Amino acid sequence: MDMSALASAGQAFTALRTIASALVDVRDFTKLGTVRAELLQRILDAQGAMLDAQTALSTQFQEIGALKAEIAELKQAAAKRESYALHEIRPGAFVYRSKLPVTPTTPMHDVCQPCFDKGVKAISVSTRTSLGMNHECPTCRWRVYG
Repeated sequence: MDMSALASAGQAFTALRTIASALVDVRDFTKLGTVRAELLQRILDAQGAMLDAQTALSTQFQEIGALKAEIAELKQAAAKRESYALHEIRPGAFVYRSKLPVTPTTPMHDVCQPCFDKGVKAISVSTRTSLGMNHECPTCRWRVYG
């Protein structure tokens, strides 16, 4: 056997090894591309889920703020309501009478019971007649005579 033939065969095997190594590199690069694409898709899915969660959280914070405001209004209305007591002005006819002490800035007054139960503070107008006291609500026109 000729040495040059062996050298040629060695060079051919070296070339084959280089080609095989290049093919493995190409295969690994292709696999890497597939893995990279899958990883990017999962990152995008996670970002989408985070955005959805953030939107839901923002909506819940807005709802909580609205509910806190509503609670504050209800507490304020309840506090105002506590300053009045139901008072019978004649059998079967009621008004809410102020429990606050009479002062120059807070005169004695009655509030229309039907209006007050609806959340409206309408001061009942009282007039004295020969038959007694008449009470009328300027808002709903509720009247009690005598």
